[in-house]
Amino acid sequence: MSAQDGGISALMGELASIPGREQEREVLAALGRILRTAGSGIREAGRSAGLGASHLLVLQLLEAEGPRKAGEIAKDLSFSKSTITAILDTLEERKFILRDRHEADGRSVLVSLTDAGKRVLALIPDTFQSHFLVRFNKLPDWERALVLSALLRVNDLLAAAPAVI
Repeated sequence: MSAQDGGISALMGELASIPGREQEREVLAALGRILRTAGSGIREAGRSAGLGASHLLVLQLLEAEGPRKAGEIAKDLSFSKSTITAILDTLEERKFILRDRHEADGRSVLVSLTDAGKRVLALIPDTFQSHFLVRFNKLPDWERALVLSALLRVNDLLAAAPAVI
């Protein structure tokens, strides 16, 4: 289903008339399509730099947010502590990140992007995220707010579900 066929209000009316079980199938199918598209886009971008998707996500987060504690990175990306440690070990071996003791709190370690990490990110082709954001930013304000609201709600619903890893 697409809003392009007859506008958002027509789509909303059409979706509201779908019986419950069929709505459930539509929701799960749409969620599956989103996850596949997002996953394949990030994997493809990572492969071009010889990185896994998780490695690329960490580098992108550090580029966007600046130096972070490992625990903050894990929380932001929903990784376990052991997973983020393994990812950071690999990125450090490849000289894409540095781990430095926090000046104010010597017990904590800050992770930062190196020049080599910045260079590898610059070589990565535009990902699906940037294509999505270009299209998203062309939407009217009310529709961007609607999309954001729906995605935040989906995130809440998924966060409430038992984790399967």
